[in-house]
This record gives sequence, C-alpha cells and structure tokens, in this order.
Amino acid sequence: MAEVSQETAVAGKVFDYAHYQGDSASSDAMRKEVVDQLKIGSGTPGFDEGLNQRLVDSGTLPDLLIKDWGKLDTDNDSKISYNEVLDAARSDDPLVRLLGQSINDNKIPGSIDPVSMYPQMDYALAQKDAFEVPEQRPGGDAPLTPPGADIPAAAAVPPTPEAAAALLDLQNPATSAEAKLKDIAALVKAGQTTATIKDADGSDITVRLAASPISAGNSKDFIHMYAVDPATGKETVMLRGVSDGTNVFKEKDAHGKDVEFVGSKWRQHHPSSMFKV
Repeated sequence: MAEVSQETAVAGKVFDYAHYQGDSASSDAMRKEVVDQLKIGSGTPGFDEGLNQRLVDSGTLPDLLIKDWGKLDTDNDSKISYNEVLDAARSDDPLVRLLGQSINDNKIPGSIDPVSMYPQMDYALAQKDAFEVPEQRPGGDAPLTPPGADIPAAAAVPPTPEAAAALLDLQNPATSAEAKLKDIAALVKAGQTTATIKDADGSDITVRLAASPISAGNSKDFIHMYAVDPATGKETVMLRGVSDGTNVFKEKDAHGKDVEFVGSKWRQHHPSSMFKV
C-alpha cells in the first residue's frame, strides 16, 4: 500500500472535522487534533501548498467555512466583512488563517458565487451580500472584487436555442446525471443561473445553477445545482460534479473517494425524484 503523504492525512482530518455533526465535545477534540497537526506540518516544505490543493480539489473548504463560521464572523452579524477576512488571514489559529487566506485568494467557490459558499445556510440569509467590501483596502491596496460582481443576472427564459434544449434535457428522467451536469454547465455558460423545472411527480422546483473554477488558473470547474429542500427549508445540493469542458467526473472527498453526482440529502428526502441516480 502506498504511503499517504502528511498533507493528505491532515486533509482527511480536516474533511472529517468539517462534516462532523455529533456532540460538541467530540467536535472540539477533532478540531484540536487538526490544529495540532497543522502547526506541526506548517514547517514542512510544500505542506501548506499541498494541503490547500487537496482541500480545494475535494471541495472541503466551503463546508469548513460553514463549520467555523462563528470564528470568522467575530461581530456575530451573520456576515463576514472584508476586515474580518483580513483578521482571519492573520489569525494565530491555523484553521481560521487557512479559511481567511482561502477566501482572499478566491480558493473557495463561493468567493465567485457567494450563495454556493453556503449550501447549508438558510437560503434567504445566503442571498445577502456575503462580504461588505470597503471602497479601499487597508494600506491603500486595490479593493477586493465583491463576490458575484461579474456573475450575469439570471435569464428569465433560456437565452439561446442551445440553452432551451439543455433546460428540456435537464428535466428528462431518462437523461443521465452526467448529461444533466453538462446541461447545467451549458445553461450557466449561456447566462442562465436560475430555472424552474419539473420533477418526476410533476412538482415545480426552483433551482440555482452554478459553475466555478476548482482553483485559480485551473481549467476544471465545479458544476452544481441547488434547490431549497421543502423537507428542511434550506438550500441543498441536488447535483454536483467536475467538468473539464468536455467530460464530467465525480467530485472526490479529502480521502480521494468519489462523491456521488446526486446530493445525499436530496436523495434521502426525495426517493421518488428523478434526481436520485
């Protein structure tokens, strides 16, 4: 068996902590172990870069942000201001520092599309500005581009014949999950980021479509479709994958294991949905 690198092992622990939903004492213990490992690894050449890349590739960073939201939102106003991002990036806590630096470097997909950062947050709250960006950064640097500033407004109807065909295919129960993800990518490329589609039982679902680079300079994109789940009242992932522009692949977790195309919570709450395989 091949030896697991230090950064891969730590990335796995970060993933486990970010997704742990048990008691607070166990969660705190997991976090302390991660922090201790980060402090040890930070002195190793290539560790920080390798760890960051694994967390980006696995899509762990948004979940980690949700988990540690309160450690960045220090004024408890349900938003993370630009100054709070800067404070986080300089924090003595290595997990908080990792998040602050990742947000500032646009390594979290939501740095481009703020709603996609917070799939587990209340949808209305997620629609608010994720950051309050000052007109000028401290020290006279250029201002940080507000997240979502370059995202085109959602089209009321498919803007092109190709997009219209993709929207129809997206609602076809016979279409595979891979093909549906290609449809989503085509719709986002055409400028359509929301749509109302019909599920297998004829019910209407308002969905949000998102495509964002895995990391700066990476040619691959995360492709996601979200909906507010009536079972929870919160936005949840319906479909997810990675596209290289031609083919679609499953996302991988921090352990390198494939993540199913269909969101687990959606599949659990809606077993009769066409979005289940």
